[in-house]
Amino acid sequence: MKVYNRIVMNIFTGEIVEEDSYQYEGPICHCKGGGSSSTTSVDYAYNARMAAIAEKQQVQADQYFKEWETTYKPYERAQVDANMELMPFEVDAQKATMEAVTELAPLETGLRKEQIASEMDMIPKRQAVSSAFYEEALSGIDVRGRMDTASADVNQALSGTEAAARREASRMGLNASSGRMADMLKTSSLDRAKAVGTARTTARTGAEQEQFGRLTAAQNSVIQERRGIT
Repeated sequence: MKVYNRIVMNIFTGEIVEEDSYQYEGPICHCKGGGSSSTTSVDYAYNARMAAIAEKQQVQADQYFKEWETTYKPYERAQVDANMELMPFEVDAQKATMEAVTELAPLETGLRKEQIASEMDMIPKRQAVSSAFYEEALSGIDVRGRMDTASADVNQALSGTEAAARREASRMGLNASSGRMADMLKTSSLDRAKAVGTARTTARTGAEQEQFGRLTAAQNSVIQERRGIT
């Protein structure tokens, strides 16, 4: 039976890496518990089975060790040698990286300072623009003025319509005081009134929509500023 004084085993593969053992032949004693009897019994059959199992395990361990020694050991050695060869290049690369970082650090610091200075310079300008924007949004749009302007534009555009109609009637030989001429002038007046009404309605609707858009943009700007976006 083999007795181990010292054994080193790979817990992942079960192989024995190192061992200090010797073969023992002779009686053995089992500690099977106490009792009043002083008689000691030896289970030789059990000991023989355990010895056979231990010997098989030892054979397997020797096989694993030979496999590692012939296959994995050269591979691991090659890996170590390759890493040792690459180590100077890795050290040089790390040094070059550190030198580049050290060289760029002052430039990055200077660039950041310029960015901060530029941002600080823009703060009052943005505040002025924001104030003007809010004042313009809150002051409102002169809806009545835009409607009057639209009316004036239409009247100006149609100012020569009546005179042109009279000249056309005279050219055609119509009497200026005739009923036909009166109908023509009435139609022209109705068309002008319709055009003026449409222009005023369009101007009012556009002004109201623009004012609503301004207020919405101002509200969104305030929300963004509170969230720290701007």
